[in-house]
Amino acid sequence: MRRLMSFFATIFLSIFIISLIPNIVLSSKFFYYLHIDPLKITNQIDLSKDQIERNYSTLIDYLTNESITKLKFQDLAMSAEGEIHFEEVKGIFINLKYSAIICGVLALIFCTIELIGKRYNFLKYTSILIILPVVILAVASFINFDALFVTFHKVVFHNSFWVFDYRKDPIIQMLPEQFFLNCLIYILFLIFIFSIVLFLLYRRLKLRKIQ
Repeated sequence: MRRLMSFFATIFLSIFIISLIPNIVLSSKFFYYLHIDPLKITNQIDLSKDQIERNYSTLIDYLTNESITKLKFQDLAMSAEGEIHFEEVKGIFINLKYSAIICGVLALIFCTIELIGKRYNFLKYTSILIILPVVILAVASFINFDALFVTFHKVVFHNSFWVFDYRKDPIIQMLPEQFFLNCLIYILFLIFIFSIVLFLLYRRLKLRKIQ
């Protein structure tokens, strides 16, 4: 029974962390704004920096807010295929949000039970479990991010609407591949930090228990 409780604590805490972090990164508008000048995005599209920020903000608000049911850019055209693609992206992030909420509640319950019982192995196991995708994705990105990017979209989306034509969906000119790579690095870095914190917490609690 104790092993089962530890298993559930590990699984729900891991899913909570992995579901939460992409939404944190997506909601970090400032992270995109920091890329506008270094990536020379204003040279890629006929918009001012303020317009780029405004339209990106509109996109993120749509993707993260369920009450916004229609995506409409202030300064950009959008094809029907582009609109469908962003609807699909929105569905993914909304599902991740609910996954984080549900698993967060369950993780709180099972982790509390484990902590009360002074059983801390779930912290170590979660630390190890969440670091695995970090290692795998980091290696895959280093070898060939382009292939990883394409494979991800082919697996997640069951159509080719993610292949944008900049003449119909100029938003793609605002979203260079380097930005997506940096988003992935940001996500992996945050998961890595969570993993380190959990492992250090495990070591600290284990040492206190021995003493």
